Amino acid sequence: MKIQNYKDIALSALREKALQIVEAGLGAIDTERAVREGIRLEGDALFVRGKKFLLQGVERICVIGVGKASLEACRALESVLGKRLAGGICLDVRGLNDDSDNDNDRRLRKINVLFG
Repeated sequence: MKIQNYKDIALSALREKALQIVEAGLGAIDTERAVREGIRLEGDALFVRGKKFLLQGVERICVIGVGKASLEACRALESVLGKRLAGGICLDVRGLNDDSDNDNDRRLRKINVLFG
């Protein structure tokens, strides 16, 4: 669920219906898919929304992510960049005790994820 305080604000049947509509809209915005579709790595070239960046001579690629969709974006970037990714940091606004996701889904292999 994208709306973290859904239970707190769904105080009436009308609000609950409105929140369901908003939740469906948010679900249609898939950050991981957008990153995977907009960024690709081909040999020594990184393509970002069609623009080519040559990586010849680049020894390390690091990722920095901040904000509500940063965890999803960083997860997708780990996949897209694969072995070329040296590491990074992600500051996600959700807390570790948030029930919306499994804590295992919040861990990345090469990118250090902080919550707050």
